[in-house]
Amino acid sequence: MIFSFGIKSAYSTTIELHIVPISIWDVVVFEGKDWLGYDVVKIIITNEDGFRDTLKIKTTHDGELVVPWIIPSDASSGNYFVFATDRVNNATTNFEI
Repeated sequence: MIFSFGIKSAYSTTIELHIVPISIWDVVVFEGKDWLGYDVVKIIITNEDGFRDTLKIKTTHDGELVVPWIIPSDASSGNYFVFATDRVNNATTNFEI
């Protein structure tokens, strides 16, 4: 599955996520490009039940990023919301597990 984030930016910033089964885990892989180079992108994952997790990843000089997130085994089924920001660009999406 590939989900594209809605972008709120003057730039062409993009980020996608893929849900990938690996062995006994399900992993979401966040991939992005056109973020600020050598900067930190914070990715916040939440749901309506109060779940919250935060990832921080430093981008390459070209503003690209790749970061895996192992879906916790106790994560409830349902809709999850994702917000990504580098303090200048923002992107949001949601996905179901």
